[in-house]
Amino acid sequence: MFFKIIGTLIIILLLFSDIKNIKNKIKQYFNK
Repeated sequence: MFFKIIGTLIIILLLFSDIKNIKNKIKQYFNK
């Protein structure tokens, strides 16, 4: 159970960081 909770938290953090990176890439694309 404990490791499952840690795993889900890490996955959520990775997903949020991916969303931020995608937003930044979209901004850079439109700034060109």
